[in-house]
Amino acid sequence: MKQMKLNAEEYIHYGAELKSGLFLSFTGFMSGLYERLWPELVERFSRCEVLLQELRKLDEKTSLDSSWGVWHILHEGAEEDRRILADRREDPNLIVSMLNKYDIAEKLGGLLRQSTGQLQTLLQKLQSDKLLRELQPLLEPFLQATGQQRATALKELG
Repeated sequence: MKQMKLNAEEYIHYGAELKSGLFLSFTGFMSGLYERLWPELVERFSRCEVLLQELRKLDEKTSLDSSWGVWHILHEGAEEDRRILADRREDPNLIVSMLNKYDIAEKLGGLLRQSTGQLQTLLQKLQSDKLLRELQPLLEPFLQATGQQRATALKELG
């Protein structure tokens, strides 16, 4: 993190890639539409999981010094804030203050809403009501974290 080789978006991207690796190995067992959609489905689910994990870090105030919010501030924040944060990263009160100043929870919530919406759109392409019903419970944590209602999500899924 000290070398700043990743930006905040890359942090999410690589986190999702790490989570999706095992599941992508099943692609060869699929065919047709499912084979084409599987990699993107896994990537979307994994991205949502990483974003949800980052939101939970904020709620639980754990591992904040290595959180997406800190990456975001170090790349997008005011120069003075970046300097202060880089110098005092071990100060949890400072980190919480900076995360609040930059509305990190709201930004993460927005990213999760966006990714959940993209995932729902992708799920609509599966053309299987049974499969949609089976996958719906996997969406629940994302929907709850973003304040979306299950009925709305089910309606959107068909």
